[in-house]
Amino acid sequence: MTGKPDPRLHLQAKEACAAVRTGAGTESLAGPFTIDIPRNVFAALVGPPSCGSSALLRLLAGLAAPASGEILVRGEKLTSPQSGAGFVFSEPSLLASRTALGNVLLQAELRGLEPGPKEPRARELLSLIGAGDYMDRYPRDLPGAIAQRVAICRALLLDPELLLMDDPFRPLDPLEREQLVRDLQRFQFESRPTVVMTSTGILEAIQLADLVAVVVPPGRVERVIEIDLPRPRRLDKTTAPRISDYCTTVRMLLEAHGVLT
Repeated sequence: MTGKPDPRLHLQAKEACAAVRTGAGTESLAGPFTIDIPRNVFAALVGPPSCGSSALLRLLAGLAAPASGEILVRGEKLTSPQSGAGFVFSEPSLLASRTALGNVLLQAELRGLEPGPKEPRARELLSLIGAGDYMDRYPRDLPGAIAQRVAICRALLLDPELLLMDDPFRPLDPLEREQLVRDLQRFQFESRPTVVMTSTGILEAIQLADLVAVVVPPGRVERVIEIDLPRPRRLDKTTAPRISDYCTTVRMLLEAHGVLT
């Protein structure tokens, strides 16, 4: 990038490498990653667990520093955690002593804010994403899909400009995954933070994202595909053929790199 930074460019990885701990306890490098993610775009990083996409997500969040290369936010080098970002992990990690509503409001307390004024927003989010009937239940009484929705609402409570999600569909069964895709599409249609999501699910990425980055081992963005489909993206007779075409493109790229055989 030359000249003045583009104010529309929200996130950029430039030849960024991430240190990744292996199962043997040693470290290896994932990358180099190069990708541009404009503001208010939903970007999905699609690839196998070994591709390093979760490590890239941590770099974009500022939770880890690149071993080489750099991460830019609005053209400025990222040197500390993005404190205003919301983060959703594969596991909900809810506090057992708090209700669903209380877990969402925890985000405000952790930021030093009074939770009371944020309660209407918390209730609105839980209702919007399909967890409105579970606000007063504790985690032990929540279905897995609802617990993940609560975690997403917790990340969204303070209306972050950036939402980072690390394979949020992984613990869900197929029907739960399909319903959460529908609920997230509804949210994305009504509110537009920048979203970066890692995923091992090709179909879910195509349904949700504006940009799908195919990431291949040991850590490289092979191609970024722009998804030109109207929202909401349902598997009906109008959109299913086009969604299938995009899925085929992603699968062919993964096959070319030995991820699928």
